[in-house]
Amino acid sequence: MTMANPRRFTGQVAFVTGAASGIGRATAVAFAREGARVAAADQPGTGSEGGIAEQAGFAAAKHAVIGLTTSAALETIGSGIQIKAVAPGVIHTAMTARITGGTPDSTVQQEPIRRLGRSEEIASPVLWLSSHNAAFTVAHALVVNGGQTLG
Repeated sequence: MTMANPRRFTGQVAFVTGAASGIGRATAVAFAREGARVAAADQPGTGSEGGIAEQAGFAAAKHAVIGLTTSAALETIGSGIQIKAVAPGVIHTAMTARITGGTPDSTVQQEPIRRLGRSEEIASPVLWLSSHNAAFTVAHALVVNGGQTLG
């Protein structure tokens, strides 16, 4: 695990959605730990409601994020603003617990890595994408899914 750099994001603002719990919370905490001012947003009642069981709405929303990332990146890159996204696999969160009924065993068996991811394992790549080390990585949706898309 990489040690936090308390100065890496000093003077910068990180806008984090879904910041009340799970991946969003872990990401907001990680940015703050490394010096960023964090603008955190969350929508009460979102998560597993509205289509997770059948997954059509959820899948459409996730694909829309990739299109939004690309379009927004093209619109803002001339201003020095970079837009990027992360596409996480199945992460151990309250939402996952609601979907699995608190027993993720069957989900874990479908994962090539044979475990659920942790929110911090998504926050770390988000910080990398937001750092100067990823300055040439533009309009990218980074897949961090424990091998879920391997086959």
